[in-house]
Amino acid sequence: MNFKLKLKLTITLLFFIIITGVEGYAQGVYTPNGNVTFSTQAQWEDTSNWTCTGTCTNGYPKESTDEILFGESGGYYIHINIGFNLNNVSTELTLVNKNGGGDGGEVNILNGGTATFKNISDGDSQHSGQRTIINVEDGGDLTITEELNWSSSNSELNVNGNFNSKSGIVFNGGQSINVGSSGYLNNTGDMEVSGTSITIAEDGIIEVTGEVTVSTTYGGTSWDPINGAFVIHEGIGINCDLRLDPEVGSNGGVYIDYGGDGTADLCDADMNNLNRTCNSDGFCDALNDDDDKTFTPTAPPDLPVELLFFTGEIQGDDVLLTWATATEENSDFFTIEISNDKINWEEVSKHNAAGNSLVKIDYSTTVNTPAGIYYRLGQYDFDGTKTYYGPIKVDIDNISNWKLYPTFIDSGDDLSLLISSNAQDKVGEYIIYNRQGKVMNSNSIFFREGSSIQPIELSNEYSSGLYIIRMKIGSLYKTFRFIVR
Repeated sequence: MNFKLKLKLTITLLFFIIITGVEGYAQGVYTPNGNVTFSTQAQWEDTSNWTCTGTCTNGYPKESTDEILFGESGGYYIHINIGFNLNNVSTELTLVNKNGGGDGGEVNILNGGTATFKNISDGDSQHSGQRTIINVEDGGDLTITEELNWSSSNSELNVNGNFNSKSGIVFNGGQSINVGSSGYLNNTGDMEVSGTSITIAEDGIIEVTGEVTVSTTYGGTSWDPINGAFVIHEGIGINCDLRLDPEVGSNGGVYIDYGGDGTADLCDADMNNLNRTCNSDGFCDALNDDDDKTFTPTAPPDLPVELLFFTGEIQGDDVLLTWATATEENSDFFTIEISNDKINWEEVSKHNAAGNSLVKIDYSTTVNTPAGIYYRLGQYDFDGTKTYYGPIKVDIDNISNWKLYPTFIDSGDDLSLLISSNAQDKVGEYIIYNRQGKVMNSNSIFFREGSSIQPIELSNEYSSGLYIIRMKIGSLYKTFRFIVR
């Protein structure tokens, strides 16, 4: 073959590649022909349900380079509705909201539907920030393998089934995350939310394996309500400009595994070692304080008194209150105040402070007050500045000091209950429920005076999910939650 013929064939081949593409590398861009509900694999693979541009290798989306468009098209909205196991076809597709319009473009994973996508984008280079809505129904399962990064305001992530984000979530303002009572949102890696509203229904769970960063680069931020569990494994970073107005229900809680040991503890004012850029103590106070839920952080001040602890316990008909300081500077005196509602406080005792000290000092006092009320410690400087610590609540059987651990277990593992009780040889009971309310196990538990650790044995029948254990001794109840991985 002469040189001219070789050159001609080479040019022809290159031109053919440019025009037609190379299978496995060129992109096929698919749009559903209307709002088709894909209930079976055969419907997905029916080429009459798709319009394709570019390299349409199969006539329906399957290749890792294929892209699916949804959103507004020609005056009507195209939604993606999946009611079968799409993973049998592909786990590497990308969805792009070309034009969300006023009502938005939706991706709906229906009951019985399972899908894994590389990403669900809220726009492309020409149409960025389109309103996007993801709905995962109860019985649906959706996984995103790349970082889910949205900038579109009014976009929604609604989870009533299982949603798994394998590379983190970044919501840059105006979005909402809503987890229903049967919903489980699992985020591998970090979650960054700016001006994002978050709601969790009772028994719903958001679990973040990394850190949660909260800021306000756009609009406001609200967590209202948190009636389920918000579990954070590597702390929370708080922007100093944040104004957060959280509403945590009686059965809800924000749990932070700041120690990295797999045990998530309820966020409270004693969690001084949270990852933070601002005042995490104020953040936890805002989550749990019924009086004032607005969190307005400031840089933590250098307090003249460093308090180590403030605790109380029943002793006969009295309550023994103890506290200790690590250092004191210009400290004049302490007060003990009591309240039935954490709003109206009454001073019941006053105690001189050390003034100035660089060593640990222990304090204690006994007050004759009924059990079940709140106590707080007031600390006054010589210049009249005062600081309050607490409040704490002392129950007749120290039920507030009961602890269940670990809160994250594998199937077949057992639990332990740490009990502090003033009861002598009293028998109580516990009942374990799954999230549907089915009784999984119940048994008696023996309370002795003082502190003890009671084992709670679990069988292998506990599948992955959230469980509730209700403890009872006499007329007192306490509820714990634990999660089986």
